[in-house]
Amino acid sequence: MKALIVEDDDLKHGALTGICTEFGLFSDRASSFVSAMRMIASGSYDLVILDITLPTYDITPTTPGGTKRNFGGREILRSCSHINISFKTIVVSGYENFEEDNETQTFDEVLLDLNCIPGVCIISGIQYSPAIGDWKDKMRVALTDSGMTKLSEERQV
Repeated sequence: MKALIVEDDDLKHGALTGICTEFGLFSDRASSFVSAMRMIASGSYDLVILDITLPTYDITPTTPGGTKRNFGGREILRSCSHINISFKTIVVSGYENFEEDNETQTFDEVLLDLNCIPGVCIISGIQYSPAIGDWKDKMRVALTDSGMTKLSEERQV
């Protein structure tokens, strides 16, 4: 299976990639709204691991990434729904609340909103915290729920 990790934070991306590797899951990376849309449109992904808040463009040493999209992950899923592209999704965010244009939503409210988008299949929503490791266990459960098997478990069978 092939996954796309949509994440602009290098530390979080590295941690997510490490867990995907435990499952033998090949993953690509998109670091912004634009790069995610481009990769989703041109690739075939079974699973997307999606951050909610994203820059518009990839951040480089010479470019700041454009406007911050507080609901960029939601915009990606809505756009994919409109063009009939579907995939399993695991939402991972370090934020508890999201705000834009006087609209504030909790992480759980965002997940409920995402589940209402036609064609979207949310496997899990995970609160990321580099200081608290339980998110890693939740990520492993979510990958298992999406049909993945850890490599160490495959060898035991």
